Amino acid sequence: MSACIGIMHGELEGFPPGKTVAFAAAAAMLAHTVVGDTPLSSENDIDRAMTERQAT
Repeated sequence: MSACIGIMHGELEGFPPGKTVAFAAAAAMLAHTVVGDTPLSSENDIDRAMTERQAT
């Protein structure tokens, strides 16, 4: 569900195809961090997940 919402959001916002797919993937990834099937991440949360790298 979150991936579909991410695709719809990217299309409605006019994102380029690559950013739309990355946005959808990040939205789906964040959805797996909470219990239930309700997307709770904001656009800022998803953008941050797309750009931040985990320190190794």
